This record gives sequence, structure tokens and C-alpha cells, in this order.
Amino acid sequence: MSIPIIVEGIHDISALRKMEFTGCILKINDGSSIDQFCMRISDQYKEISLLTDFDRKGKLLRERIESLLLLNNVQVNTTLWRALKKFNIKSVEDLPSLIDSIERGIREDKI
Repeated sequence: MSIPIIVEGIHDISALRKMEFTGCILKINDGSSIDQFCMRISDQYKEISLLTDFDRKGKLLRERIESLLLLNNVQVNTTLWRALKKFNIKSVEDLPSLIDSIERGIREDKI
């Protein structure tokens, strides 16, 4: 069973699907409070990957969710978030463009 990825909203889900990610994606903005969302996640999963946006709001949201989930014994993986943050993108929605840029750079290097 794959580890679900938590993102902020529907556009983040679309971005990951555009990159052909086929695993389970859960969105934070589902109409419930952050506390309710985290309780529901804690009841369903023992491990998650957290991929919020890379701006100030996304960082604060990641920290809050991570803290709440850890309190409920959910293992929170933020490795992907930390790796992608280094690329100076603002949101998860920017990932397909980032990947396209990297792929173009690789193709140009081969020429």
C-alpha cells in the first residue's frame, strides 16, 4: 500500500496527476477544520507524506498539520517538501512547469 500525499487543494491534486502520480492524494481544504482533518487522517493512516505549498502560509500549515499528526502517532514524511523547496517554487501547482524546465535542460545538454 502506498503512502498517501496530503496537499492543500484541488489544483495541487491536478498538478500531481498531470505528472502521472497515481497514488492516493488527500486535500486539506475539504470543508473541515484542520483539527477535524487531522483527526480523520489519524484514524485512517499511520504514515503520510505532507506536501503543502512552499510559501509562508504553506510552511505554517505544514508545521501545524505535522504537529497535530505526530501527536496522534502518525508518521509524517516531509522529505519531498524539503527537497522541492530548494527549487524556489511557490506552490505545488508549479511542479509540472519545474519538471518541464528540468527535462528541457537535460535535452539541451544532450545536444
